[in-house]
Amino acid sequence: MTSVKSQFADVQSLLDQVHSLVDSGTPSEISKAATILKSILPVYKDLSQNEESKRPENLEILKDIKIRLAEETSRVMAKKEEAKKYQDLSSSNQLKTSKVIELPKPPLLQGYLKKQGEKGLVKGYKKRWFQQKDTKLYYYEKEGDTNSYGFINLPDMLGVKTVDQGFELATPTRIYILQVLKPSDLNYWTEGLKEYKRYYSSLSNNQKFGLTSNSTDIPIGNGGGAGGGGGRPLAQTMSSDYLATHYNQQQKTQEPIKEFNPRRGTMSVVEGQFNNNMTDRDDLDDDDDDDNNSRATAIKKPTNQQQSSMSSSYTPTSSIDEGLKKREEELRKRFLDQKLQEEQAEKQRQQEEDKKKQEQEQQLQLQRQKDEQARLQKEQKDREQEDFKKQEDEREKQRMLVIQQQEEEIKKRLSMQVETQSVVGSSSPVLSSSVNTTTTFPSNVTTSPSRPQSMLLSSPPLTSTTTVPESNNTTSTSTSTSTSTTTTNNSNNSNSLIDLDMIRNKIEEDLKKKFLQQQDEILEIERQRRNDLENEIKRVKEMLSKSQSESKPSESFQIDLQMGNEEIERLKKELSYTKQQLSTVEKQNQELSQKKQEKFHGEYKWVEEITNRDKTIITLRANVRDLDESSKLNENAVQSIKRENEMLREETEKKDRYLTELMDKNKDTSGKNNSSRRGSMDVNKLKDALSAHQSQNSFLMAEIQRLENDSQLRLEIKSQQIEDLQRQLEECINQFHTFRSFLLGNSNPKDYFDKVDKENLDLKKEYFQSLAVSIKLHRAREGDNANIDIRSLYEEATKENIYYKNWPEWITRTIEQKKNNFLFCLFK
Repeated sequence: MTSVKSQFADVQSLLDQVHSLVDSGTPSEISKAATILKSILPVYKDLSQNEESKRPENLEILKDIKIRLAEETSRVMAKKEEAKKYQDLSSSNQLKTSKVIELPKPPLLQGYLKKQGEKGLVKGYKKRWFQQKDTKLYYYEKEGDTNSYGFINLPDMLGVKTVDQGFELATPTRIYILQVLKPSDLNYWTEGLKEYKRYYSSLSNNQKFGLTSNSTDIPIGNGGGAGGGGGRPLAQTMSSDYLATHYNQQQKTQEPIKEFNPRRGTMSVVEGQFNNNMTDRDDLDDDDDDDNNSRATAIKKPTNQQQSSMSSSYTPTSSIDEGLKKREEELRKRFLDQKLQEEQAEKQRQQEEDKKKQEQEQQLQLQRQKDEQARLQKEQKDREQEDFKKQEDEREKQRMLVIQQQEEEIKKRLSMQVETQSVVGSSSPVLSSSVNTTTTFPSNVTTSPSRPQSMLLSSPPLTSTTTVPESNNTTSTSTSTSTSTTTTNNSNNSNSLIDLDMIRNKIEEDLKKKFLQQQDEILEIERQRRNDLENEIKRVKEMLSKSQSESKPSESFQIDLQMGNEEIERLKKELSYTKQQLSTVEKQNQELSQKKQEKFHGEYKWVEEITNRDKTIITLRANVRDLDESSKLNENAVQSIKRENEMLREETEKKDRYLTELMDKNKDTSGKNNSSRRGSMDVNKLKDALSAHQSQNSFLMAEIQRLENDSQLRLEIKSQQIEDLQRQLEECINQFHTFRSFLLGNSNPKDYFDKVDKENLDLKKEYFQSLAVSIKLHRAREGDNANIDIRSLYEEATKENIYYKNWPEWITRTIEQKKNNFLFCLFK
């Protein structure tokens, strides 16, 4: 036991050393790691075949070592692939251009073959359509399919060998066993594959000597570089050389080559590449019978010749010149710098694209704001124009009213003057005639109300002056006897006309003054209105500038308004719903208050009896649970005993087999004359050991049988006890229900329980709704509105089976989520 554990510790320490060497990344340390891995493989083989390592406590350690070994192998291969790339770059810089040698390419291969599966104990054959495309030989289910089950990389082909009714095709990762449908097809496939083998080998030789070929796009692994490897990675050369020698030996010994399959997790001696030539689909299609057999695949120890080939393939890179090493490091640095520059350029492009997108979004937002501002300005201008038109109409109406009032005043004053003149001129006809002529003026004036006031005021004097000469002419034709009377009348008439002119002048001046005052007042009113309009325009402009300066666009205001309106409508609905609920709750309270209070028919000791029964039921349930757990533990113990029994049986069978073989050998050699006493003594010892083992095995079998019988009996007893306890529990529950129905006075206890459950559900629903309303009101007070229906929330909570103590956190979380989803959908 201690030796196995020490070997496990040594292997783990070596794997840790390999991990640190691979992390360093230098070629020399990677080669050291590869040699360490090669030395670990035989140790791992011995550990996997050891009986002590198969114990349960050691199986996990062995499995961990297997996984780590596979991981470190893959890491070493990845590092060597990188070294190969850098070496190819350096070799391509050193190679000189030469003549292009075009090799004749063999014809393409295609046809039906039977392919043997890889997994399972019994490996069957399945018919597949093989078709070559470029450097790969694909295989399909039938002719015309597009999806292949896998492919074989022809440049990695090691050799072709005819067997039975077909041939074997060896690659670094697998040996494909194929059968032909017709005997005539065997020569076609074997010769064609050999031609491709010769073609790719000559092509690789040309590349080794520095020649290039542009006629083919074949990814050959060994480019022309210095240092013995020809540009091929060390792992690939090792794997191909080792498998080539192993395949030649296999032709003599007919033993299959065991390999590393990363999908199964098994390791082989080959420290080569992983299986990249076939997909998992072929493994699934060929052999889906036994997937666990791959775990038990043994690891074959290489022979001395194989180890020598492997060690020769693992030649350290110290043989390469120092100049090549420096150049490799320079190329590696350049390669890394190029990668970094490309990543930085990609990041810069991404950042520029993000900036462009943000600028476009900002421009779109600014354009929307400008359009909104222009629309608002246009609406405001239209409103201002409409207001201005209304004001102009009102002014015109006021002016017309003022003019009408002035005309009425003038008419009144003129009528008063006419009355005074009629009183004064009653003594003379001339005065009356002059008054009559003057009285005609107002009628003439009133006929044209549309004239200006200046014309109205200046027209009466003209008419009066014209009438005076006519009266004088009439007086001049009279007789000479009446001259004295006419002169006196004319003097009086002239005095009266002067008085009228003065009165009219005064009236005109008063009217002009009033008209000017009214004009000044109207102008002052217009100035004030214009100032008010200018102030309003300035205020609107300031508001627009503020809205532009703010980051929040007008669309968000509209969305907030819409959400606020929806929230108000929803709150109104909820308020009405809560009012209805309150009314129903008040009605229920009234009904409950009107009902008589229920009382127990028995005494207080019955209630105590109910609690005792409840406690007994709970304890019985706990006992049943404990018994279930103990029965499970017993079943696990029985299974472990059975497992140990199987292991002992296998061990005894191996010993019996070994003893029978020795007995057979002894019988074969007993007939010879040169048998000695020592052989007879060994035979007797073996016979004694055989009898002892047989007696020990019989004793162990009897003990195992006894343990199985005891465990089975215990299980039956436990199951019987569980059934009895369950029966008692059911009886107690039934008694409890009947007793409670007797105490509560109900003939049917189910009705009472349904009633209690219904009341509990109603109370829970009311509590949930009140809690949700309070949370929403609190959020609304903080300015965070959410248009969410509480009924749907309650239904979601019941569907998700949320505990009532977790309702507050769940409600706030769901409200926040739904609000975010709503805003995301709106902006999207």
